[in-house]
Amino acid sequence: KDLTELSVLTLNTSFYYKRINVKVALPQSSKPQEKEAEATCNTLMQDRKYYMECTIVRIMKARKVMKHNLLVEEVLKQTQSRFFPDVQFIKKNIEALIDKLYIQRTDQNDEYEYIS
Repeated sequence: KDLTELSVLTLNTSFYYKRINVKVALPQSSKPQEKEAEATCNTLMQDRKYYMECTIVRIMKARKVMKHNLLVEEVLKQTQSRFFPDVQFIKKNIEALIDKLYIQRTDQNDEYEYIS
């Protein structure tokens, strides 16, 4: 049976066991574990975001100008040792770096330029 907060437990005083200690398993609350898992997930996503931004800036600093497809390919190559990002995550971080003025789009829409 599953125990809930409304469960009633009674003590059997006539119970006898040869050993002195009897181990009773206590129910584990899942709420703190869920909060901890959510906090860990948020921290992991934040770390991945920073790592992705650093990787993109490092690549752009070395290449100065790069086409979108080549940049995505290079980012995938360099980040695969840590995690496998999806293309949407890479695009989102490129947009964030454009907003932060680390890179900019050139006259050709599919090309980026590093701003020094």
